[in-house]
Amino acid sequence: MREQAWYAGPESRAYACFEGDDLVGVCFFWFGERYRERGFLTLHDGEAKLVQVVTAPSCRGRGFAPALIRSASADMFAQGFVTLFARV
Repeated sequence: MREQAWYAGPESRAYACFEGDDLVGVCFFWFGERYRERGFLTLHDGEAKLVQVVTAPSCRGRGFAPALIRSASADMFAQGFVTLFARV
C-alpha cells in the first residue's frame, strides 16, 4: 500500500478501507491540473477520475474494492463533484 502514496497530493482525494485496524484498500481520484498532466481525458470543473484502486492481495475477491469505490464516490459527490470517471 505504501507504494501508492505518490497518488496523493494537490488536486487529488485519497480514500482508504480498513478491516479492523488493518489497511486493506486504497483508491485515489484526481482532478484539475493534477489530472491534466495525464492527458487521457479532458476534465471540466466538477469532474474527477478514479486513477488508482488497489487492495491487499490477501483481501482480493472479498468485495473491498467495490465497497471502497462506492463510499469514496459518495463522498466525492458530497464534496460537490458532479461527474466521476474510471477507465477499466
